[in-house]
Amino acid sequence: DAGQTWTQRKLRDEDAHFNRITRGPSGTLYLAGETGTMLRSTDDGASWTPLRAPYDGSVYGIMALDRRTLLAHGLEGKVFRSTDDGASWQPVATPAEVLLAAGLQLRSNFLLLAGQARTLLVSRDYGKTFAASERAITTGIAELLELADGRILALGEAGVTVLPVP
Repeated sequence: DAGQTWTQRKLRDEDAHFNRITRGPSGTLYLAGETGTMLRSTDDGASWTPLRAPYDGSVYGIMALDRRTLLAHGLEGKVFRSTDDGASWQPVATPAEVLLAAGLQLRSNFLLLAGQARTLLVSRDYGKTFAASERAITTGIAELLELADGRILALGEAGVTVLPVP
């Protein structure tokens, strides 16, 4: 009913805070949360299946890059990549050990990760490697959005900042 009514329900026995829900290109939903919480739903959230988390720290997002490739990001600069829809994960090195709160796949297929400590990371190889952006960020970032002209909106502690195309 377009959000007119809500029903509370418990998804897991363990009480974990959920950080972000995303939808992949095939319609699959991914839910990321505290203590390594990673869940997948293929029925629009009616049921959830746990993914085997690559670590027990906080996961702030799961990006579905395509039907099989996932990228999970979280605390301490932790990034993990899966090419089998979350059945296994490989760690990805990052240049900053900070909370990575937001991720964005650009139309160019470049990837951005952002978060605390003025961090903006860029991947030009589909999430296999990340490097610090040359663009100066002045604040922590909670969300990234791509505009029609390719510029990026970074939303965070300082409000909205427009970033040039990476």
